Amino acid sequence: MRLRSEVRSIDREKREIEVNNGETGKVYREKYDALVLATGAAPVRPPIPGIDLPGIFSLRTIPDSRQIREQIAGRKAKRAVVVGGGFIGLETTENLVRRGVSVTIVEMLPQVMPPVDPEMAVPIQEHLTANGVSLCLGDGVAGFEQVPKVNTLSVVTKS
Repeated sequence: MRLRSEVRSIDREKREIEVNNGETGKVYREKYDALVLATGAAPVRPPIPGIDLPGIFSLRTIPDSRQIREQIAGRKAKRAVVVGGGFIGLETTENLVRRGVSVTIVEMLPQVMPPVDPEMAVPIQEHLTANGVSLCLGDGVAGFEQVPKVNTLSVVTKS
């Protein structure tokens, strides 16, 4: 495993890669038996008004999850909105519900778990609603607003 490195080329016949070490700048070649490319990723933070307000989090890493837990505990949060009904959004929803937080999922597509066929998503959606989760499907987020009187955030959808 090579962290903070860029593979500049792959020679499949020689089973060799050219690597640029991002920390030292050294470029070297390395042989491989099996090659797994794990490019990493960053959470999508679209340019939505209010997305940088305190209390809005992206979830990608364990430290991200700890920060969310601390916010929930510190504020004694009772409600949360999860934007996105994919794998991470559903996992987050499950954990929030287990902590006693009322959750609404906002998903701009017409179903949760967009990668699966609609008929496979229906039982998932039924399970979510049976467990008290509110679904706002087919509607995207237009913005976030601070509500000072009650020290909370408001989610504005496109509809």
